Amino acid sequence: MFQDLLESHAEPLSNDELIELDKASQEAEKEGDEQEPVCGPDIKTLRKCLGIEKTLETLKERDPNPARSSQAAHGVEKSVKI
Repeated sequence: MFQDLLESHAEPLSNDELIELDKASQEAEKEGDEQEPVCGPDIKTLRKCLGIEKTLETLKERDPNPARSSQAAHGVEKSVKI
């Protein structure tokens, strides 16, 4: 049963399935437009509060392995969309 589920995800979607997904996505977007905007700090404010830029700068300066620190910094930046 589990194997069947995994195999079904490996199969390409049919045109009808793709059309259904597109319609569902469009409906979800319409519903999302009607919702009130979420209030709170934006990413720039959170980065500033958490000191992410300074932390990443320090990491890059102090790590003797520049490839490792660069990869770590990239992962953090990607996750917080800097």
